[in-house]
Amino acid sequence: SAASQFNADTVARHDHPAAQAAVRQHTGRSDLHVVAHCVGSLTWMMATLGGTVEPTSLLCSSVGLHPIGPPITRVKVGLHLGELMRRLRVGMLTTDSVSDESKGARAVDLALRAYPIPKAERCDQAVCRRLAFIYGVAVHHQNMNELTHTTMHELFGPTDMTMMVHLSRMARAERVEGADGADSYLANLERLRRPVTLVSGSKNLVWVPESTERTYSLLVNELGQDLVRRVVLDGYGHQDVFIGAEAARETFPTVLEHLEHVNA
Repeated sequence: SAASQFNADTVARHDHPAAQAAVRQHTGRSDLHVVAHCVGSLTWMMATLGGTVEPTSLLCSSVGLHPIGPPITRVKVGLHLGELMRRLRVGMLTTDSVSDESKGARAVDLALRAYPIPKAERCDQAVCRRLAFIYGVAVHHQNMNELTHTTMHELFGPTDMTMMVHLSRMARAERVEGADGADSYLANLERLRRPVTLVSGSKNLVWVPESTERTYSLLVNELGQDLVRRVVLDGYGHQDVFIGAEAARETFPTVLEHLEHVNA
């Protein structure tokens, strides 16, 4: 999260190599085991394929190389809403909701009450409505305790439209690609010849489980099945995989199993 304009290529080419260097400097170890989520999963895979990082292993939660959204996301990216908002000079979006926000922000929130959200995931939190509009339904609500649910505004920052336009482009293509539309990454699949675990919540409404299924199939077909694993967490959505009330007991063991498997 940063109050500046950037895209996923920038993160893959600059941010992740810097993170890799910092971890190695502080730990004194050359091996690097990455546990990534959502856009982090996309960009760490992009960085690996681009050759700017060399992780020893990857656990990618929610999405791999194929960002596939639910029907409402496909409609939004098909309408090029990100590009439209950028033409209207909207530079940033935020999920924050505060009592003294502007009349315009309150009007947006009022309009978002009509945004189509599955009945089981509707709630009275403005943050959840804004998350649903920007990214998709962020959590499977029955997995959340109330305190975490009511303080979710602390977990999300501003989102710049340059990144959103790039993510929209990839969601339309249903694969990772450069911000300019170039096939900059998938031609280098051999660089993913390392242990990879793909994790999806069965009720994920940001990137549907087909996202990791398609990546799993591609990697198995191209690299063999010895290095690639896929886990579907039954009854979990997107962010609740990590912040759900029972995540420590029900989902964290999947992460630990991966780390033990790769001798992290």
